Amino acid sequence: MTNSLSNIPPLLDRMDSALHQNKEDNDRQFVTALGRGLMLLTAFEHQEVLSHQQLCQMTKLPKATITRLIHTLTILGFLRITEYGHYQLGSSAMRLSATAWSRHDMVAAAEPLLRQFARENEVSVNLATEIGGKCAITHAVVAPRASQSTYKLAQQYPWRTPRLAALFMQQAHQSDKT
Repeated sequence: MTNSLSNIPPLLDRMDSALHQNKEDNDRQFVTALGRGLMLLTAFEHQEVLSHQQLCQMTKLPKATITRLIHTLTILGFLRITEYGHYQLGSSAMRLSATAWSRHDMVAAAEPLLRQFARENEVSVNLATEIGGKCAITHAVVAPRASQSTYKLAQQYPWRTPRLAALFMQQAHQSDKT
């Protein structure tokens, strides 16, 4: 199985590259200050709490720039200061994220990856959600050589069905630990 997702650079690296590219291109429409602010927020992708120094190191931005960005983002509610003087995403960031996710069609976004996975691994892929203690198939991508999916859309199956439950239970168990 090939993992093409591992070839995608982390978001912070992609943003840093875009900032440098737009500076080189002398793009007059590009708002560098906004890009830097978003880059600072992106630093929290894999860390819940960061210090001023960590933000400087991760974004490679000057200390004074980080200080001004933190000040602005804190006033706007996108960052909050912890009791130890570190920073974490604030309520405005959470609210914007929740709104974006609620309006985002995950199936449409995932479809190319699901098709690629099905093709490369010669398996059918099903997306499911929990409804009333049962598993409901919401989307199916059939393997190229298969005539149909094993499961039917909108049909509800007990979680004890091994192929459905294994990954869900593993993921649920991991998220319970955090």
